[in-house]
Amino acid sequence: MIEARDLTKNYGAVRALRGIDFQIESGEVVGLLGPNGAGKSTAMRITTGFLSPTSGSVTVGGIEVLDDPHAVQTQIGYLPEGNPLYLDMRLREALRFTAAARGLTGDERRRAIGAALDDAGLLGREHQIIASFSRGFRQRVGLATALLHRPPILILDEPTSGLDPNQQTEMRKFVRSLAEAHTIVFSSHILPEVEAVCDRVIAIHKGQVVADGTVEEVRTQATGGATVGMIVRGAPEAARAAFEGLPFGSVEACERDAQDTGLVHVRLSTGGEEGIAAREAMSKAAYEAGLGLVHLAVERASLEDAFAVLTPDDADDIGPASDHVTMDDLHPQDSEQPDDSANEQKGDDDVA
Repeated sequence: MIEARDLTKNYGAVRALRGIDFQIESGEVVGLLGPNGAGKSTAMRITTGFLSPTSGSVTVGGIEVLDDPHAVQTQIGYLPEGNPLYLDMRLREALRFTAAARGLTGDERRRAIGAALDDAGLLGREHQIIASFSRGFRQRVGLATALLHRPPILILDEPTSGLDPNQQTEMRKFVRSLAEAHTIVFSSHILPEVEAVCDRVIAIHKGQVVADGTVEEVRTQATGGATVGMIVRGAPEAARAAFEGLPFGSVEACERDAQDTGLVHVRLSTGGEEGIAAREAMSKAAYEAGLGLVHLAVERASLEDAFAVLTPDDADDIGPASDHVTMDDLHPQDSEQPDDSANEQKGDDDVA
């Protein structure tokens, strides 16, 4: 549904994207993971047609974004970073304005607004001034705006940014519920929400894709898989010999218990193999070596561990932290001034 090919973006002398490729299929929930300044927002803005690339291309639903950005934008609901809203408007008034800009009128507009309010959990708040909403509810307003035209794709840039932990949890559940009807792409550097929400992760660092796969695949790719901690009764030499003979992984440590209880603590890197078969093989190796197995626990590498490996903290040669945009960066069609007279509203056909 979305395909980027050799996508680059330069902001003057700074290379924000360096020839990235990725493909997102219909129905997926994909997280763009990376530190601030990695290029996540730039990739999203190019996908939505808000920015033009320096080179390369993006297609959405088979349409080249540069060829027909407006056709692409009918397929996308976009919640940009910072969530710009008309704070002095009442909620329904703001949604009416956006719906009109989308070309919705009359009954169609009324139905779209009602559905968006329902989807975003904002029913009963439509007559409130947006400035009176909490940060969490303002994010919901942004999502309602993105959902108005019932797009098949939602692109959400840092949707939980600035929310407190309870609001973050609520927003994650909400985004996940939208996955039943939408392909979702969202960016984040908050690792728990990526694990909680995503089917797949695309990790970006310094404008390049450094990992692409499920959370489990990315963890394994970056860290080499899980570590197994074992406690056995016997001699360290016998334990090391038994477990080094396994066809996968390696022994990282094999030491006597500090209290001299006759127990040996063993740590094994599994080399990506951490399922039931691996644990059975370890138990069998202990038994055949005459070691008493006291404890066995799989210590899976965390996404935090993978993130640290994939995105080392190098200060040089990094993209702009704010993904700063100038008018020269915009697609020419995006810098045209709208005809305000075309947006004048007559009547109040969808006021509750």
